[in-house]
Amino acid sequence: MLQVLSEYTFLPRIRPTAPSQPRKGPGGCAYVHKRVRAKRYKNAQAKYWIFEPANPRPRKAPVLFFFPGWGGIHPGPYRAWIDHMVRRGNIVVYGIYQRPLLELPWRFTSNAVAIIKEAKKTLNRCRPVRAQLEKCAFLGHSAGAVVSANLAAQWEAFGIPKPSALMGVQPGAGMAFKPGIPFADLSKIPSSLLMLMVSGEHDAVVGSNNAIRIYKGASSLPKKNRNFILMKTDRHGMPWVHSGHFSPVTMGRRRITTIDWFGYWKLFDGLCDAAFTGKNRKYALGNTREQRNMGKWSDGVPVIEMKVVTDPARI
Repeated sequence: MLQVLSEYTFLPRIRPTAPSQPRKGPGGCAYVHKRVRAKRYKNAQAKYWIFEPANPRPRKAPVLFFFPGWGGIHPGPYRAWIDHMVRRGNIVVYGIYQRPLLELPWRFTSNAVAIIKEAKKTLNRCRPVRAQLEKCAFLGHSAGAVVSANLAAQWEAFGIPKPSALMGVQPGAGMAFKPGIPFADLSKIPSSLLMLMVSGEHDAVVGSNNAIRIYKGASSLPKKNRNFILMKTDRHGMPWVHSGHFSPVTMGRRRITTIDWFGYWKLFDGLCDAAFTGKNRKYALGNTREQRNMGKWSDGVPVIEMKVVTDPARI
């Protein structure tokens, strides 16, 4: 009788719910630190925030330089991701490379260099947590992803720390102001670096072209040390997984969910672990089950896996 009613009347279909955050491993909630200490810095050369782990306070920590998307003049939209990285035991430097908001994009990379140099001075002062600048990584979203790639390619010329890992999420070159952000010679990205370029299946803002350009341009990297990831959309349950341009942002109504824990957070956690300690590489590189896995909906159906693209030109 219930089956007949659900077919011919107005009973709503109960949608499966999204998987919970993993208890451990990359993307998981087995945090070492309970609190995050945040402070904003500003001078004539640079604007940036420094986030440090606390309770308990570590003696030392690796440094992750995070460059946001266009208009990311405050860390609020990325704060959930930042807190996740810090509570795992990292220092995060959030760089505001647009000064002011409508600054021309060909200045972005040089502004980011100034941020790193100023932040390095701050981190080298007598601080509660010693910054392990020999263990550093660059992370960028949208325009920040292109900036991060440029920094990795020119670290030596710029006199900034050599990155061990680089992840760009939905790279955008700021084409609203042509010609946009100039690209460095990406073949100079260090061959020892581990790299991920992540594109969204339904990114209607920047598409995949810049991610492909960075991935292919980093020709000095062995293919085993770089992957091109296509994040997929899945509407099977609620909240559904949407691979749009702003999917790394968690603010307002957007809940922290599958695409964070099993997607962006897991990939960067695994990449940094592999670069800094040699652990958890299978969560970031190699087209492994652990890398592609996005968890399961509450009805047991797997969330559509991310795709490791071997030939990005065919996207």
